[in-house]
This record gives sequence, C-alpha cells and structure tokens, in this order.
Amino acid sequence: MKVVILTRAVYPFHGYGGMERYYHYLARYLFREGIEIEVVTSCDSSRRRCIECEGISYTFLPPNFNKKLLMSIWYQLFDKSVCKYLNTKNFNIVHGTGGLYRYTMLNNRKPIIFQPFGLETIKSEKLLVKSLNKLFSYQLHKIFDKAEAVASLGEANTKDIINLFKVPKEKIFHLP
Repeated sequence: MKVVILTRAVYPFHGYGGMERYYHYLARYLFREGIEIEVVTSCDSSRRRCIECEGISYTFLPPNFNKKLLMSIWYQLFDKSVCKYLNTKNFNIVHGTGGLYRYTMLNNRKPIIFQPFGLETIKSEKLLVKSLNKLFSYQLHKIFDKAEAVASLGEANTKDIINLFKVPKEKIFHLP
C-alpha cells in the first residue's frame, strides 16, 4: 500500500510547528508499519524537488511557501500544482490538509482522508479575514463533502468540523 501525505509544510524542511511535526511523525509511524509513504509538500528555500529521508520519499511542489504572499492566494497556486502532480502518480490513498480542492473534484481520483488544520481562521470575526476566507471556506465545504473520511485531532476539532461544515459525525475519526 502507498499513502501520499499532503501538507503545506513538514518538519524538518519547513520548521518546527505543530502541523509540521504532526505529519513528520505520522509519516514515520506509517512507514514503520510497512506502508510506503510519499510526503508531498511545498518547496522550501533549497529549491530541491525530491529527497528520500529515513525511507520516506519527500516531493516538493511549487510555489515556495512564502508568508508574505496571502495564504488564500498561495493555497490556490499550491492546489493547482498538487492536482497536476497527483494525476501522474500511482498510490492508494491521499491523506492531507490544504491543497486538495482541485484533486477532490476529479472523477477518477483515489480515496481522500482530509485532515483540516487552521480552522480558527474560518471562525475569525475580522472583516478582512472573513472576506479572504469566503473562497477558502467554499472549497473546504466541497472537500469535506467529497472526501471519503475526515481525520480529527480530538473532540474540539470534531465539534468545529461538524458545526462549521455540517460533516456527519460518522464520517469523522480521531487521529491524535
């Protein structure tokens, strides 16, 4: 079995944040269980395209993650790269966070486990943030609707997923 883990950032290539470490440890755990893993992520400052580290394959897609570029614009560009790349690859399932919208809409795609990070921005009351998140929120609704399963970090995350996106509880499982 081959699983593609899709994330905008992963340790040790993009920093030490929670999401970065989460996907690093998930990839290592699945690899130890005998699953072939490819982590697909955004380009880092080195401009490398592919690397293997501790038995796990890492593929870096454009654009380079840049905090100066609005996140909603960056995700649209990354999403396009992800869809094009995944269409050329042979794998069994994709487990990921941002960058899945275009791929999710394809008829001939592989199964998706969607795991949202950063839902706190969707709940923001700031007018500018609300405006920028309209497209992002629309796309998240579509991904939640079309994904075969949704991974949640715990009860609080599950409540947000159900309340904000009306995802049936039966579709959600906890993956701490």
